[in-house]
Amino acid sequence: MTTYERDATTLELPWPFAGRENELELVRRSLGGGPRGLVVTGPAGCGKTRLAKEAVRGTDCARAAGTPESRAIPFAAFAHLLPESVTLHRAVHLLSGVRTLLVDDAHLLDDASAALVHQLAVHGRTRLLVVATDGA
Repeated sequence: MTTYERDATTLELPWPFAGRENELELVRRSLGGGPRGLVVTGPAGCGKTRLAKEAVRGTDCARAAGTPESRAIPFAAFAHLLPESVTLHRAVHLLSGVRTLLVDDAHLLDDASAALVHQLAVHGRTRLLVVATDGA
């Protein structure tokens, strides 16, 4: 087996983002004012995540993502942002100060994480950019 090491100083940026300027502007505008967030949906593999990441590039944005493997673990998507043992009420309190939150693969969130996203949306202080696959 051959392994390759890359020097962290020479890593290249991702492929250039092109051809979706109108969508990118819409997402950025939605996060900048007016509505408190946006849900981006579409078929699997159409570039929803890349669009969302480009929209928040260079901003102070917390990120969370659902995965099929962690659906049985409460607050799994937010484990890196929350203390080890937390209630929904405490999680809302801790994350309500986050200016922008990108939630990728929201259709794969565990129930507690989904409830947290819902409460943050209702609370209204955190701008949400939620990405989900159509039909999920």
